[in-house]
Amino acid sequence: TKDQQTLETLIKTNNQKVIKPLVELCHSQSMVVTAEGIESAEMYYWLSEYNCDYMQGFYFGEPLKVHQLYQLHNIERQGTQDVSKEGRHSFA
Repeated sequence: TKDQQTLETLIKTNNQKVIKPLVELCHSQSMVVTAEGIESAEMYYWLSEYNCDYMQGFYFGEPLKVHQLYQLHNIERQGTQDVSKEGRHSFA
């Protein structure tokens, strides 16, 4: 998406300084900030440093089908700790 490309460009071109005031502006208006398209540790790092409220993207895991999400939820409820990418790929 365009927003994802913009975020990626800001980080790759060392213009992360733009992100912090945007997040602060949103927070000053009582808005919650969600960043989409997080694909690297570097993107996660910068957004965490600037207090982004929520993040989503392939860095955290691939999209799941509904039945896979239910399986993951049941695994977590049973106390199984393997929710790594490898564990998620094992869904049928």
